Amino acid sequence: MSRLRPQDSDLDALERALEGRFALFGAVGAGQSGTVHRARARTDGPGWRQGEELALKILRPELAADPSARAQLLAEAKLGQKVRSPHVVRFLDADDVQLDDGSHVAYLVTGFVHGRSLRDLLTTRGPAIGDLALRIAAQCAEGLAALHAAGIVHRDLKPENILITDGDAEIRIADLGLARSARHAPAFGSSGGFHGSLAYAAPELLTGRPASPASDLYALGVVLFEVVTGHHPFADHAGDEMLHAHLHVRPPKASHIQPRTSAFLETVLAELLAKDPSERPASAADLAATLRDGESSAFWRARERVAPVLASRRRLDALRRSRHTAFFGRRDERRALDRLLDRALRGAGRTTLIQGHGGVGRRRLLDECIDGWLETHPGLTFLGGIADGNPAGRVGAPFTQILVDAFLDGDSEDSPRAVERLTARFEEGHAFDEASARALAQLCAGDARAVELPLAARADLLARGIE
Repeated sequence: MSRLRPQDSDLDALERALEGRFALFGAVGAGQSGTVHRARARTDGPGWRQGEELALKILRPELAADPSARAQLLAEAKLGQKVRSPHVVRFLDADDVQLDDGSHVAYLVTGFVHGRSLRDLLTTRGPAIGDLALRIAAQCAEGLAALHAAGIVHRDLKPENILITDGDAEIRIADLGLARSARHAPAFGSSGGFHGSLAYAAPELLTGRPASPASDLYALGVVLFEVVTGHHPFADHAGDEMLHAHLHVRPPKASHIQPRTSAFLETVLAELLAKDPSERPASAADLAATLRDGESSAFWRARERVAPVLASRRRLDALRRSRHTAFFGRRDERRALDRLLDRALRGAGRTTLIQGHGGVGRRRLLDECIDGWLETHPGLTFLGGIADGNPAGRVGAPFTQILVDAFLDGDSEDSPRAVERLTARFEEGHAFDEASARALAQLCAGDARAVELPLAARADLLARGIE
């Protein structure tokens, strides 16, 4: 909303139109439908006490002349009064005053928030990181959960409609102008116009399905992606391209833009931005609990149990040779490898070299053994790489390949901002200082500066990384 400086005479006229119930101190912002004024109550009212600071949204004169616009403002107040949450602006009252000349002044009364919009925060300070990003995400989810519990879908969640108090202390979801009962929340109006902002529209809304709590969660995903990275996930798409992107384009990983995005937050964002509503979090309340508990949440613990199994399967499938014939025989070798695995599981593991002439089936033997072990030992994690499958001159392969795959969740060393992302992950998950983490990241990415390190230093970095 833009800052305004109305003349004192305008304020005096407005105060008289409002029957002296409020003292007005000027406009603090304006939107498409009206102007928001900071005010102080001169009398007690529904939900406020005399002297309390309030915000008054006053419809533009051309809208106040429209009975349907006035009715919509009253409906917004009625919906908002159903919600009680520290993370939703307080909706207190609405009224329609007819003046002597037949014109109308329609206004909405809410609690006043000392702060600014999330859009203003992002514009002036850039992306939020660490605890601030998580706090914004959790409080937005809690506000949405309160709306949904009251049977309301917001339909227009975006940074402009989210307020953050001074000191970045609290989030307040605002502007229920497009909110509707969850039982009747069409995405398009009778005239064919889309309800909401295309930049934050869930894919299902663009195909004509009604708004739902799941579509609010998608919008929140877009908002939080901006909070974390400073960029819209489809910033390179405009107009019809934006519509196509919401429907069909996979959003980038947040860490490709902001390398210090945690694996936890990146996973939450990916689920919020799922094209299929059923693949998003079950509810805003569940999401809020996950964000509050972070990496100790049931969501993350469940993922940590499943993710290594899926990643092990993916790595094996990527490395194994094509199988044109059934595997048979090699019983003695398989039994010997099974015994070695059992010893390793008891804490007596060792490095094993499998020798043989080319073409005798060493890789196939290992493929089949590992495939079976992943079935019979659910807690087993497989890490693998191919030394001769790396670009010429890549020092440290296959160990660098293993680290890149494990710490970048399947991305390659050529993926966006790989060195910065690896550095952040090595610092988070290992006892590396920043300099050592960056050196190991550069080594994994084939950076010439790390390759020039002494052999012993490179070996030490790789050994600590693998450990």
